[in-house]
This record gives sequence, C-alpha cells and structure tokens, in this order.
Amino acid sequence: MLANVFGSNLLALLAGALFLVPGMAAAVAVSGTLGLPESLGDATPVPDQYWEVRNGILATLPDHLDPRRELLVVLRGAEGSENNGCDYGLRGGDLMPRTMVVEAGSTLRITNNDATPHELHVDNLDGFTALSTAPGMARSERIPAGGPYDVEDKLYPHIQGSIVAVTGLVACGHLDAHGAYQFSDVAAGTYQLEVYRAGEVVAHQEVELAAGADVTLPELSVAPSQAE
Repeated sequence: MLANVFGSNLLALLAGALFLVPGMAAAVAVSGTLGLPESLGDATPVPDQYWEVRNGILATLPDHLDPRRELLVVLRGAEGSENNGCDYGLRGGDLMPRTMVVEAGSTLRITNNDATPHELHVDNLDGFTALSTAPGMARSERIPAGGPYDVEDKLYPHIQGSIVAVTGLVACGHLDAHGAYQFSDVAAGTYQLEVYRAGEVVAHQEVELAAGADVTLPELSVAPSQAE
C-alpha cells in the first residue's frame, strides 16, 4: 500500500515538473506549403549542364526551382527567443540551402557532405577565409549582425550563397521538393514565418500558435524574381 502511494506521488511530481518546463508541454508542430514561381528567372541561375543546353541530341529542360536548395523557411520570435538551431551543409556540389540564416553573434556551422573538399570564403567577413573543409568535416564561423554576406567557393566558382544574421531566430523548417515544410516542437506564441531566397525575404506572415494545437498554415506564395 505504501509503495502504491509513493509511486502515485512520484508520478504526480514528474507530471508537475514537465508542466513547469517552458515550452515542453506546449510544444506544437507547424506545417504548410509554399506556392512556388514557375521558373528561376535571373535570381539564381542554374549552371549549364549538358541536359540544360542545346546540344542537338537531347531536349533542353527549362529553368527549375528546387525549394530544398533555393529556399529557406524560418520562424522568428521576440529577441531572446530560444533558438533550436539550423542545419546547413554542402551536398550535391552546392550549398544546401543557398541562403543560411543565423542568430546574430552566433556560430554558423556548414557540414561538407560531398566527396570532395570545399574552400568557402566570405570576402567582407574577417576570418572567413578560404580554408579547406574535407569530406565529412564542418566549417564553423561566428557571424556578426548584418548581411546578407556573399559566400563563394574558391575551388568551385558556381557555388554561391548568402548568410543573413537576424535576431529572434527560433527554428528552420524542413522543406521537401514540392515546397511543403514542417516545424516540430515549437513553443506556443506569436512568430514571424519568413521565406528566404538569395539572401532576401520573399514571403512572410505572422503565425499565432496555441498550446497543444498543431497548425497547418494556408499556402504562402513565394514572389518571383524581378526578372520574371
């Protein structure tokens, strides 16, 4: 009998402790879909490949937008909001994604998932010089407020991207090839959902998250480049 009472009290204490941890009991999932422009325009040109240029044999393919590489979806809250961090890397001979958003004053980490080294550099950031990053290794650099900062690869000139430092960064969404995105374990509250492309915000909306209620947002259209 005493053991049962002790066990019940322990469970009650654990439940109360979980309730008191900020954001844990109130964490929700957020999902939605981006309405994508039909083509790339001139904002982020695709390097010429044999299947994308006229060669007299194969039909050419139109410019296409891969949202996983071209776009980044983030949630921003008030300054000082808890930051879940974002994963950035090199994959398939390019940055994934090409725009990297970080909390101002924090460390950006870029993992090399390719089979060859890369030498990323940012000309207008002290210390972000062209250092070799071997396959499977990561490059870490502290990013001050400001941007966008232009990122290039000394070994592969076609690799170009942007770094943007912001305040109140909470999380980055996971995008698929069709523009669907998802955030998990986000605390209840009011946020700004922002979509970045080529270092600029191309779509945004305010998001209100209630405790315990997962949210599916209406489709958010991504603005085409000015050249389209």
